[in-house]
Amino acid sequence: MKKDNKNSDLKLNRIIYAVLAVLLMIGGTAAFAYHIHQKQENEELAAYADSSDYDDSSSDSTENDDVDDSSDDESESSTESSSTDDSNVDQVVSMIQSQFKDKATISYDKDSKAILIIPSDSEFTDEVVDVANGDGDEETWNKLTDSINDVSSQMVSKFGAKVALAIVNPQNHDKVLYEALDGNTVYDVVTDGSDSSN
Repeated sequence: MKKDNKNSDLKLNRIIYAVLAVLLMIGGTAAFAYHIHQKQENEELAAYADSSDYDDSSSDSTENDDVDDSSDDESESSTESSSTDDSNVDQVVSMIQSQFKDKATISYDKDSKAILIIPSDSEFTDEVVDVANGDGDEETWNKLTDSINDVSSQMVSKFGAKVALAIVNPQNHDKVLYEALDGNTVYDVVTDGSDSSN
């Protein structure tokens, strides 16, 4: 009986050792595979870090990236709050000033969120006043308003400045004669009439 117990203990010990050996082999293999996998990931990360360091040092890309990140944040916040960054509006005002040169005064009115074009040149003023009085040349007016719509569209596509662009009556700065937003006509004194609150 003792012999049988000894034999069964020996068999049990052998089985336990065999199981432990198998577990150690599996565990060792798994640990080895994990270690190899980690090493490969670390090498890939190091290679990526080296390449991004190279890119950053090759130019001012880190500065550009910072600017791009902030402009992305600004464009997201401007979309959410329907406001436009002042620097974008300033760029648009400069662009429009260069297009109208000495013919008009260009300014941005924060309250109405509109860039105002107030004719100052006598010829341009006369044309606009004639239109306001219903006596203007319709073809000239249509060319002007088409160009205002184009500029309004460019304000959004090039500068992200979604603000109105308006021609103001030079004789009464409280009256808008034409207004465009995002390339579309919002108000036109010729088609909408002069009795509007605009």
